[in-house]
Amino acid sequence: QAIRETWGDETTFPDVRVVTLFLLGRSTDAVLNQMLEQESQIFHDIVVEDFIDSYHNLTLKTLMGMRWVATFCAKAQYVLKTDSDIFVNM
Repeated sequence: QAIRETWGDETTFPDVRVVTLFLLGRSTDAVLNQMLEQESQIFHDIVVEDFIDSYHNLTLKTLMGMRWVATFCAKAQYVLKTDSDIFVNM
């Protein structure tokens, strides 16, 4: 939620169309998967694919994001992919 309310806020740049998405794989914990589905239904900004979300699958997550952009935002001029261990200074 913190990202949605700070640097990921889509209304920060009113003259530019900004889309903030959260790219995730599945958890091995069924309860977490259910919570993720509920959050996705509330915010409509989560994309989930069928792989275990782990450090070793970061390549899959990156490719997933690139496919999403190519499919739904093919004319985007800029794309920012970041992670929880990266600081975004705007």
